[in-house]
Amino acid sequence: MNSINVSQLTSGIYFVSLLSQNRKHTTQIIKK
Repeated sequence: MNSINVSQLTSGIYFVSLLSQNRKHTTQIIKK
């Protein structure tokens, strides 16, 4: 169970980081 929770946590953090990066990209494109 712990290993599953850890994998879900890491994937969640990775997904959030990707979302934040995409948000920065979109804001830069909109500014341009």
